[in-house]
Amino acid sequence: MKKIAVIIFSLVLVIGCAKKEESVLSTEAVPFNNIDASVSGIEFSNTLYPNGNLNIIEYLYYYNGAGVALGDINNDGLD
Repeated sequence: MKKIAVIIFSLVLVIGCAKKEESVLSTEAVPFNNIDASVSGIEFSNTLYPNGNLNIIEYLYYYNGAGVALGDINNDGLD
């Protein structure tokens, strides 16, 4: 009985660790594109200056980042 349990566990481990196909993260499914600042005319920098109150120890989400996004909300072709 113990031998069968070890075999089943080994099979589950091997099957569970098998490499899966990338279906969700394919390039066709990505709805956003990176646009260079020279093309968009928008430059953004998330510069952080840690101090006594704002640091990774006191504020866990300090380095979670920020960004800029544009979208065509009303489908007029303009961002």
